[in-house]
Amino acid sequence: MNTLMIGLRLIHIFSAVVWAGGNFTMSTFVGPTAKAVGPDAAKFMQRFVLHSRFSNYIGIAAILTALSGLAMYGYLFKGIAPLDTGVGLSLTIGGIFGLSALGMGFATQKRSSDRIAAILNAAMAASAPPNPEQMQEMAALQEKMARSGATLNILLGLALIGMTLSEYFAF
Repeated sequence: MNTLMIGLRLIHIFSAVVWAGGNFTMSTFVGPTAKAVGPDAAKFMQRFVLHSRFSNYIGIAAILTALSGLAMYGYLFKGIAPLDTGVGLSLTIGGIFGLSALGMGFATQKRSSDRIAAILNAAMAASAPPNPEQMQEMAALQEKMARSGATLNILLGLALIGMTLSEYFAF
């Protein structure tokens, strides 16, 4: 029994569940519901963005997923996987999708969430609601997050397929 691989795999699986599940929940349920509710959802979303630290937890889970995955990949293949095997090819492609999701998530979701939090904090410091320009910027950022959230669902789903089905691609 290889306790290192068991530990890495558990970290990889549980952090991936948090990352992919969090993204799926936000982009499929919370975001669209808040948008449909309209201005009445503002207090909930403000509290969520400023106090839940959700984006921090998702970012940590994403990094743990990537680092544990890269460590397992390196341990299993001593570098680059043999791409002439089904397992090697499947894990490589799944890893590429996962790392692409990591980069996109930090480039879009994290930056947008941080900017929205900065706008809300500035408005709270001024004891006033966000001004029309800030509201417009937040709406654009939320729309960007919705689009990238849908793309992240696809990338994470493809990574999941590559990882979970790799043992069945024996050639």
